[in-house]
Amino acid sequence: MLLLWNTAGRTLKFFVCCLMLLLVGQRLTAQPDHPPAPPPPDSTDAGTTLLTPHPIPSGELRTAVGGTITILPRIVVEEELRQVPMLNLELRYGLPLGFAGTGRFSSNVITNLASVGAEWRGRLGRFSASAGYSVAYWYGFAAFEGFAVDAQSWLTFPAVSAGFDFDDFHLSGRAELQFVTSRSSATEGIETGSDRNALGGYAFTAAIEQPFWGATSAIIGLKVYYSRSMYQSWLAFSTFNEFLFYPEFQFGVIL
Repeated sequence: MLLLWNTAGRTLKFFVCCLMLLLVGQRLTAQPDHPPAPPPPDSTDAGTTLLTPHPIPSGELRTAVGGTITILPRIVVEEELRQVPMLNLELRYGLPLGFAGTGRFSSNVITNLASVGAEWRGRLGRFSASAGYSVAYWYGFAAFEGFAVDAQSWLTFPAVSAGFDFDDFHLSGRAELQFVTSRSSATEGIETGSDRNALGGYAFTAAIEQPFWGATSAIIGLKVYYSRSMYQSWLAFSTFNEFLFYPEFQFGVIL
């Protein structure tokens, strides 16, 4: 229990440091004395957004780069190092009638995920909301002395989001379901497990977006999975098939 507390404490300190960097970045990008140019119709003085479900002008591409750190439960991974970092690329492309295409790629070499989807976005004053659907494929592989293992899966994610614009930042929340269309693992090419057409879990995300440096905006968020099918934990070879909580810290920069 003491080890779990220390690990969670280190991760929380990292999260707080990221939040402090956002506040410093906001001060450095304070508005000049002369009147600023009018903001685009889908953003406010709090900067450009990507996760907050504002409608995106048709033909506009928005990109965010960053990373995630997922903490695996001790019942799944019995070692001290249970944080799984991944580099992350998020894409949003504006389509007509309030729709937007979505894309994501995450990797730490051993585990790789790619997803595509679409969502509808609407806005009323400071409030915004969206509903969407995405399809993802992940593939993991690792070589050990004498044998090699790999795993793969197809997933789908129906989701809804809501956002609110404050004067200095955007706050958004997202709820999604995770369905496992198919999943399999193999050792030396011999299948050792499989699953299909199952509810993998749920996820809830809270995120803040605000100006950071120059024309860029920053994202910092917390995502909590309640899942029995986390792709980040495939290499643990766990046979535990119960729903567990997986906290994930997110950070990135909107380019």
